[in-house]
Amino acid sequence: MSISQDELFTIAARWLATARTELRRLGHDARVMVRATREQWKTSPQFRAHVIREVLEGLIAALLRGPRAAVLWLITALARLVELAASTLDEGPELGPTF
Repeated sequence: MSISQDELFTIAARWLATARTELRRLGHDARVMVRATREQWKTSPQFRAHVIREVLEGLIAALLRGPRAAVLWLITALARLVELAASTLDEGPELGPTF
């Protein structure tokens, strides 16, 4: 059993349409999350204090271990931020194969 070129084109077109819709939705959700975080930063002194304290504690601990540890801490902190954002935004249905 083989897949024809037309079937491959249909599958690719469907996948692209789904990807475009999902990316549009993800962009919207990311903007909403950024606005909510910005608003919380502006209005909540407790939130600001907590974030600043956590960042400073982690960075100071890394700096005490040396420059390499500080760089690795920064990379890890950014990766963790991206991971948290991704897990927050990943609320859609599990997508299975489209064919």
